[in-house]
Amino acid sequence: MGPEEVLRATGLVDGFLPYRRHLPNWALAFETARTWRAIRALHASAAVFVGPSERSASAIRRDRRILGSAGVRGLVGFHAIEPLPGEHEALRKLRRLEDDGIAVDRADALAAPLLPVDDGASRRVEARLTARGETPGRLVAIGIGTRMRSKLWPANRFIEIGARLVASGHVPVVMGGASERASAEAMVSAWGKGLASAGCTASRTARRCWRRARRTSVWTPVRRTWRRPSAAARWCSTVVAPRADNGPAGGNPVVLRHMVPCEGCLLPECPVNGHPCMHGLDVDRVWHALAGVLGVVA
Repeated sequence: MGPEEVLRATGLVDGFLPYRRHLPNWALAFETARTWRAIRALHASAAVFVGPSERSASAIRRDRRILGSAGVRGLVGFHAIEPLPGEHEALRKLRRLEDDGIAVDRADALAAPLLPVDDGASRRVEARLTARGETPGRLVAIGIGTRMRSKLWPANRFIEIGARLVASGHVPVVMGGASERASAEAMVSAWGKGLASAGCTASRTARRCWRRARRTSVWTPVRRTWRRPSAAARWCSTVVAPRADNGPAGGNPVVLRHMVPCEGCLLPECPVNGHPCMHGLDVDRVWHALAGVLGVVA
């Protein structure tokens, strides 16, 4: 689920201006020009940098030049920062604001819930669970999606994990974006139990599903394993994570890593035969960690 899907229904943003980066050089030049014209037409007074912290200083300077030439005068956070060991990405973004003189209450900024859930979304989720005869108190959320195929864990392994959850009395809820809808439905069909909530038309409904899972026994985003250690610590994108009441930067996640020589390639498609970084993480290892979080016999 991309940022547009997450933020569109929150009321926090008025619109989106997409920028496609993965293009041939000639096409990227046209895309940059198109984006520049669109930014200039906005007559924006300020811009805030919220890009990944590993973005190079030269790339950030280029962003400043492009935005400045498009008429944006207030540029916040457009500077390189020295990473602190074990620092979460969200805290790095807040530190950028502080460096530019913007006061930040970190406890308040990361307090749950980060995004609101309305009563209508709550009723829809509860109705879906009731209609399927599921027990909400045993929900385990499983996020299967990523925009980079190189980060995908094999679907048959998700299915095996879900089957073991069902056998242990839990209810898997499959989360993701619209592109994962078919996969989510296939998984639930294979289990004969659970809920396919990938591609929910309302992001509030998806957030309600996450919260119902989080406030019960466990929050388990089986989403993607980052292919380098620093990213795992920074994003808390985990294979198994216990309930985290203080937001995505909190809790005590169980991060599973399978180290490979090509770690950190950042390629959208894996060129290595066998896709070792993802395929090397086997079902038994994931299940053993998950069983420990859930308190069931592995």
